[in-house]
Amino acid sequence: MKPMKILLCSDNLLYTQNLAAAFEHISSFDVIMRDVLADNLIFDASVFQPDIVVWKLNEHQKCLSSLKELRFCCPSSYLFILCDNPAYIDISTMFDLKLTATLPALLPAGQIANAVELSIDAGLICLPL
Repeated sequence: MKPMKILLCSDNLLYTQNLAAAFEHISSFDVIMRDVLADNLIFDASVFQPDIVVWKLNEHQKCLSSLKELRFCCPSSYLFILCDNPAYIDISTMFDLKLTATLPALLPAGQIANAVELSIDAGLICLPL
């Protein structure tokens, strides 16, 4: 089976490098972009059409319109959102945008990579309560 293309987005370069290293240890993933900033995410995602997008949101970032644009330009991509408190995102919005998971950004990179792999393999969605 061909590895799934993954695009990592965060405004913190060290954070995305750690995530990329964790994803590269899993053979079913191919990290195609690891240093995408939030301002360039929509353009890069529309060009590369990744299978998976992992986006670490900033605390004060207004993301709803960007998430809608991302879903429009990559309708078949799995969307994983990392944030400090996933409970702040409205659950009905998550269903409307077809988010695969919202995960706490404070999880270690290896656990995030394993959660992404498990969500895709098992067909699960991870939403906060």
